[in-house]
Amino acid sequence: MPAGNAGEDVVRGLINERWSALSLAVRNRFTHLADRWFWPAALVLSIIASSYLAFVGLRLVDAAEVELTLPSHVVRLEVITAVESDSLRVIADRLDGLRDEVVDVVVVTRTVRPDNRPEQSFVMSRTETTAGAEHVAMLLGVDPERVFYREREYNRDHVTATLVVGDDWRSLLAALPGESNN
Repeated sequence: MPAGNAGEDVVRGLINERWSALSLAVRNRFTHLADRWFWPAALVLSIIASSYLAFVGLRLVDAAEVELTLPSHVVRLEVITAVESDSLRVIADRLDGLRDEVVDVVVVTRTVRPDNRPEQSFVMSRTETTAGAEHVAMLLGVDPERVFYREREYNRDHVTATLVVGDDWRSLLAALPGESNN
């Protein structure tokens, strides 16, 4: 081997040693800085990101805020009529889904009982609290004196009020919103 090559090898070895030592020192310094500043920087960045997301989320909620008013009573209504007719069916159809700030009416049962034909319609509350039944009676124009409580035996449909339609059914139909059907 020529002598020049051995000298170059020694110089390369020294340069590699120095470079490795310098590289290790720089790496140690940056690693030490990274260890020292990484977690606080990550904490600050996560706080900033969380604050931003909370701010944007609150603005979206404020922009999409809708005033929701629910009725005080949900009335599960049973409608009893003496005769099956289109007009009486219309009464039940118009009552189903009738809603205001006090009641939401859901007709759960429609029954025809030929033996039960009163002159005037009346409403029976099937719960001891008669407020929902009284409001339905008011919407229909039924005299408040004709609203009373009577427990329903075998109430499997969870009926809360019963409307018994009498011979005055035309006045009930006229009181309900919708097209007039006489």
